[in-house]
Amino acid sequence: MKDFDGFTKTTQYVKLENIYGEIIEIEQKTVYTEVDGTERVFTAKGDADSIEIFMPEVEKIDVEYAIDSIKDLKYRNVIVGVISEKGILSVPEDSIALINDCRFSLSIMTDDIHVILDWNTVNGLSMMKGDMVLYMHRATPDELTDAQKRTVGDHMAISVTMLVDGEYVTQLGGHADIYVETEETMVYYVDADGKPSLIESDHSDGITHTTVNHFSIYMYTDTKVSEDLPILWIIVGVAAALLILLLIIVVRRKKQKD
Repeated sequence: MKDFDGFTKTTQYVKLENIYGEIIEIEQKTVYTEVDGTERVFTAKGDADSIEIFMPEVEKIDVEYAIDSIKDLKYRNVIVGVISEKGILSVPEDSIALINDCRFSLSIMTDDIHVILDWNTVNGLSMMKGDMVLYMHRATPDELTDAQKRTVGDHMAISVTMLVDGEYVTQLGGHADIYVETEETMVYYVDADGKPSLIESDHSDGITHTTVNHFSIYMYTDTKVSEDLPILWIIVGVAAALLILLLIIVVRRKKQKD
């Protein structure tokens, strides 16, 4: 663990406890200031069940400081993560191992998307032995297949992608909670062939929440989407091909008569 001597540590918090000394609600800000004035700021928010520690404006997680910042708090579960405008979370292999040893969950938050990886997922990442990078953002047309574009249309979609040691990882080995600020209440997983699959979700206070076991493209809508849509495309495609073939035959016969 890191030696925290040589740093000035200041802590400010608002804490509400029950009669058993358990935290009902807390917001704690811990600032580590180096000799040269460099500051590391860690904000913990939560309750007796779960505390989430954020490292604002930092894309690379700093686990040792996060652990030290909550050492005087009582908690059951801890989530460590970052707030990133770019939607990027970078976690070196040794940090993943430390998070796993502490049985912490891992998170990333932007202005309107919040993803939390459970400990089972972290445990699986630790066994893969590599640095992890997670990207999440609203999906753009250039990262969708043509089939996905047809399915998504004008609906909002988000893309969540995870790499370990430079290799794409889609199956999590655990679960991820995805919270999106939107009034759309239904969530569909859209595969590369454009097939939409409705997944269970709940909606409250302008936030749609769903739990997934893999990462990909997720579409948000208030309109029910046919999950047989790709089959319709195949039928239309076949019909179009037959029509073209028929036109070619008609043209050739006409030329032969002439």
